Amino acid sequence: MNYLSFDFYIFLILVLILYYCVPLRVRWIVLLSGSVGFYFLAWRTGWWILLLTVVLSYVFGRLIETVREKGLAGEKGRILLLAAAVAAVILPWLFIKNGNFFLRLLRRPSVYWITPLGISFYTLQIVSYLADIHLGRIRAQRNLFKYALFALFFPQIVQGPIPRYDRLGGSLYEGHRFEERTFVKGLLLIVWGFFLKLVIADKAAVVVNTVFGNPDEYMGVYVFVAGALYSLELYTDFLSCVSICQ
Repeated sequence: MNYLSFDFYIFLILVLILYYCVPLRVRWIVLLSGSVGFYFLAWRTGWWILLLTVVLSYVFGRLIETVREKGLAGEKGRILLLAAAVAAVILPWLFIKNGNFFLRLLRRPSVYWITPLGISFYTLQIVSYLADIHLGRIRAQRNLFKYALFALFFPQIVQGPIPRYDRLGGSLYEGHRFEERTFVKGLLLIVWGFFLKLVIADKAAVVVNTVFGNPDEYMGVYVFVAGALYSLELYTDFLSCVSICQ
């Protein structure tokens, strides 16, 4: 279920209806439930890796804050604690993405790795969260379930963007009233994202794939144009998902 699929928007509409039907103080629970439901509907494997990462990073975040505020362990000790927390978060990502490369170096057969949905996005998001706590920019989230919502928020777990906690956390928890102006602005952003993706990025990809897929048939100005279009494709592809999912 990606952000261009019909199923995604049916799911999004259902979550929105339920969100505006419950009291303000519990609307974040609807977002958390929707995020968990989306994860299991879209990708049912690797959930235990995601769950373990969320719980570990939550504990490390609280620990990093406690050590920093009480002045424990010294500067080097706090840096080592942050390094341990980051390592615990990124090791599953490194093994899944590069495990077969290391196995080939050891002359071992390749294996099939279970890849959790959005592992690259939520891993980098959690790393930025831990780093901000270490630097004293934010306070660690006390509520495990609210922290889980920040890590799993479903509109950005597949395609990004990768938000900072101080920019996303508060807006997820406070609950929002329905405002027509804001709703229309969001719809316009989604339409703009579709335009960038379907009209520009995907059309540029046709030329790029044709030229780079047949290197013996194209050269000179064709390669130059394809290279320029590839840059445009990457830029508009990422910008489209940011516009749609933010």
